Amino acid sequence: MGLLTAMLLVFGRFSADNELTAARAGGISLVNLSTPVILFSVVMSGFTAWINLQIAPQCRTAYKELVYDLAKSNPTALLTENTFVTEVPGYVIYIDGLDQNKTDPNQWIMKNILLNRIEDGELIQRTRAAQGEVGFNQETKQFLFRLLEAKVNVRADKLAVIFGGTDDPVESNETNLQPEGEASPEWRPMAGGEIILPIALEDMEKRIFKPKLSYLTFSQLRKEV
Repeated sequence: MGLLTAMLLVFGRFSADNELTAARAGGISLVNLSTPVILFSVVMSGFTAWINLQIAPQCRTAYKELVYDLAKSNPTALLTENTFVTEVPGYVIYIDGLDQNKTDPNQWIMKNILLNRIEDGELIQRTRAAQGEVGFNQETKQFLFRLLEAKVNVRADKLAVIFGGTDDPVESNETNLQPEGEASPEWRPMAGGEIILPIALEDMEKRIFKPKLSYLTFSQLRKEV
């Protein structure tokens, strides 16, 4: 963008001051004037293409691999305050305040917690709590959230997914009924007060990281095609 702006300013000024006419009158053609700029533009275009098609995708992939390696070696490093944590499989976690227990390095005190459960890219459960505690069990490889003043809302059409069991066709038809004009799914309050919520990280340890299409280099994209 800087190069384009500079070219417009320079050649616009050349034209406004009649310098292009003077140069052509002096035997310098427009091709001779523009050739260095065109060559420099080609070089800059190639450089930016190399950045966008090779370096940037490799950096994104390396960043994701580092995150997963960190999660497998030290899962406690995943939880950070004022950040939407998306690395935990099946969940999006947000914690407004996070203080580590001085006596137990695997225990934290939390404030203003938001736990969203995701299934096939869709939000199926929302859990909010004013405060709580969370710990990580090295043996079972899972976080154990103890939430106080919690409110849980579940999508009516995903009750079987959350609580297990088979879908009842009659119940499914009833829960999927929505008022006319509403496109959003129905949400039902399921629990409140104090709840215990375990979140396992076994899927993360078994997961093989496959980059998204936006993380692939140009050569990798050609192979995908």
